[in-house]
Amino acid sequence: MDLKYAIIIKGYSRNGVCNIFKWLWRCFSIDLKTLYLVRHGQTDANLNQVVQGQTDTPLNETGLIQARKVAEKLKSVHADMVLSSDLSRAAQTAEVIAKTCGLPMKLTKDLREMSLGVWEGKRFEEIAQTPLSKIWFVKPSRLILEGAESVKEVQERVVAAIFDTLKDHKTLIVVSHGLAIALFILYVKKLPLDSMWDYLPDNTFVSKVIVTEELTSVVQNDF
Repeated sequence: MDLKYAIIIKGYSRNGVCNIFKWLWRCFSIDLKTLYLVRHGQTDANLNQVVQGQTDTPLNETGLIQARKVAEKLKSVHADMVLSSDLSRAAQTAEVIAKTCGLPMKLTKDLREMSLGVWEGKRFEEIAQTPLSKIWFVKPSRLILEGAESVKEVQERVVAAIFDTLKDHKTLIVVSHGLAIALFILYVKKLPLDSMWDYLPDNTFVSKVIVTEELTSVVQNDF
């Protein structure tokens, strides 16, 4: 038995052990599908703490290096394709991954970062001085900002895009953006939208999501 399952079982009652074996049996009996969620590489806006949203910014040199490193790691997952946001920072990251792994790539606007309206192009420290920042950082689901999407709208389009594509594939690499990925993870973990900041990934961080008809689990760390 794999060590990680042996550790899980240790200390459980007989009924607990039986339940774990039933869970494992269901997982390995059902057609498993796997997602690897990758945030794009670094941009100058990331480096300078500038809000990007749907502003189209390219990777900087560090971001390109990060993309090459994560691409090498992803060679081992034997994915079927790469699905990516069409914004340059994500598309560049996805292109490096697709080329390195020898995979087809599809771009979609539905995986774009949250549109942040009048905040785009402003530094985080400037936004922190505004009254709306208190809502944004504590109750983002309540934010109403000129020209911006709501977090619920972002979650709905990202979830739809990923699961619609996953229907035809077994293993999928998804390249997107910090808030978009965080909101997808909240959906599969059935957590409230206001938990968004707890799941914001770093540049080229990989989150692995296992999907079955009955169960969904998230490994929220580099695989």
